[in-house]
Amino acid sequence: MVPIQMKNTNKRPLTGILGKKQIADNMKPTLTKYITLTLSILAASTAYPAVDMQMVTIGNVGNPGDANPAWDPYTPGAVNYQYNIGTYEVTVGQYVEFLNAVATSDPYALGTAINVTRSGSDGAYTYSTTTPDLPVTKISIYSAMRFVNWLTTGDTETGVYALNGVAAPEHGSITRNNIAYQNGGYAIPTLYEWYKAAFYQPASDGGDTDGYWDYATSSNTAPAGDESNYVAGDDLNPGALATVGYSIPNYYGTYDQMGNAFEWTETIIVEFPNNTLTMGGSYTKNAQESWASTAGLAQIGLTQQTLGFRIVQGTTVPEPETAVLSLAGLAFGVAGLRRWRKAKQAV
Repeated sequence: MVPIQMKNTNKRPLTGILGKKQIADNMKPTLTKYITLTLSILAASTAYPAVDMQMVTIGNVGNPGDANPAWDPYTPGAVNYQYNIGTYEVTVGQYVEFLNAVATSDPYALGTAINVTRSGSDGAYTYSTTTPDLPVTKISIYSAMRFVNWLTTGDTETGVYALNGVAAPEHGSITRNNIAYQNGGYAIPTLYEWYKAAFYQPASDGGDTDGYWDYATSSNTAPAGDESNYVAGDDLNPGALATVGYSIPNYYGTYDQMGNAFEWTETIIVEFPNNTLTMGGSYTKNAQESWASTAGLAQIGLTQQTLGFRIVQGTTVPEPETAVLSLAGLAFGVAGLRRWRKAKQAV
């Protein structure tokens, strides 16, 4: 996929813990040509398998990005097309349905998720769980891509991402197929899409003065421990992954975009080519790890028990500048999740 060129206006090395305000998606990546579509992809307008994926529509087309000075000169969150996003993180139960449909053998290591039990032998594997309503975690971004392909076409290798039987595609070889996406295909959110769904609310409709909240609970104040599953220090949090829908909802009606599990996005930056950005914090981290000035870096092949995902679905043709945010450096890694933070600056 096409990497984002990140401009460092502060002329300082971009290493260690950095600011999400420095890595917004308004970086105008060079586009690659769309791949040739199959008829099955063009025809995909609804979920192919019979699995229930609750979605909410993200409208306010053409909204401004977050223009907080700490992000200057970038404006994350600006999306000039309508799309759907998962109301909740993908659950273990939904993922088990996927595994039982496609992984009687498991050449792509799809069955690594925690809270999933595999039985039987190769060629006759079956999968089950006793915690179907927890977010699925400890899966790589490749597994997430295969899940959304399956939702789109019923096949793990074709859909919005052309994986074509390659367990770990080569650097720069995977691009979101926007024609498949706009025909109702499913994908992993870009940072644009994830950020808007989490933090945006028009000021004219009760939002903050700049249209963006600090927290994904439609507030500039950190929620209490019983309002979002993060380490609040008030003994109200579960202290573990919680049933999806634990948090109070935000403006658009999504849950758990703060805490519970970190979430994959498909956005990368060229300075860290073997990493992709993650969002949302987790039950192991404090509120600052979940706010609008924090993103994470995870190596592409990482699997971690605090890292899951939610999905998006296309509804209209995306504009090129904001549509193709992509993965690069597609190689398995073993490094842990790193957080990337810069506090918002006072206006």
